[in-house]
Amino acid sequence: VAFFKDGRRVVTGSWDCTLRICNIQKGAVVGGPFVGHSNKVFSVAVSPDDRRIASGGKGRREQEDETGAALSTLQGHLGEVSSVAFNPDGLKLASGSLRTIRIWRTDNAELVFKINAHENPVLSVVWSPDGQQLVSASYDKKVKFWDSSNGFQIGQPCTSHTSDINSLAISFDGSFIATASDDRTAKHWSTKS
Repeated sequence: VAFFKDGRRVVTGSWDCTLRICNIQKGAVVGGPFVGHSNKVFSVAVSPDDRRIASGGKGRREQEDETGAALSTLQGHLGEVSSVAFNPDGLKLASGSLRTIRIWRTDNAELVFKINAHENPVLSVVWSPDGQQLVSASYDKKVKFWDSSNGFQIGQPCTSHTSDINSLAISFDGSFIATASDDRTAKHWSTKS
């Protein structure tokens, strides 16, 4: 699920291979179902200008406009895409799959670079609010930080979880991250240390 800027609409991805746009105040579907995935949809993101939607799943990885028309299919991941995220200016899209993160240009779907990120599948990818870093979480129980201009790792990973890290979020000011894990804990760390 991802919110549009108006705070009234969300886009959802489903195991029925579709996307829908819902007005949460009215409790009504206002767009979709949009088809295009050949299998379950695991992740969705809305671009900062609210004009594009990215989705990832077991099948295709796509960018769509707000009407559901496919803009591009991003080719290159070898397995399911578990996470998609637009950078703050909407010019790049990060996608996480298996052990890699791929960075794409959103205007032409060109692969900018690939990061060999984790020992196990990447489950969550987020951008820092300034767009200078990517943060990823994985089945390998680690959170890692990446320079978004070149894909190089920054510092040491956060390693205090004892099981898979399923979800990751970064604060609006970029000062801390929060994670949720199969070890039945949620943790947060300062990004300044």
